[in-house]
Amino acid sequence: MEHMSEVDLRGRVPRRPSLKKLTLEVLLLFYEAHLREYEITKIAAALETTVGTLQQWIEKFPELKFAQDLAIERRGERHTFSDYIFQHLSSEAKALWEKI
Repeated sequence: MEHMSEVDLRGRVPRRPSLKKLTLEVLLLFYEAHLREYEITKIAAALETTVGTLQQWIEKFPELKFAQDLAIERRGERHTFSDYIFQHLSSEAKALWEKI
């Protein structure tokens, strides 16, 4: 993923070319991203693509759906660090967080 360090003048990373064949690298990155992250936008960014394209990939490659389901199952009820922080906020801070 050598494109990760290249950034255009608008601050965006170049998009990954169209995925014609699922590679082990993409499958593992996808699994790891789902294991660690809940937000599809962040997962798409980690894979250097858009949410729409990522959804197309999931439909096109059943292995991605399997990896997604497996990661969600393995993640179980484990929460993210931000969930942990949110649970320890005062009620006023939680209300402000929800507004944001």
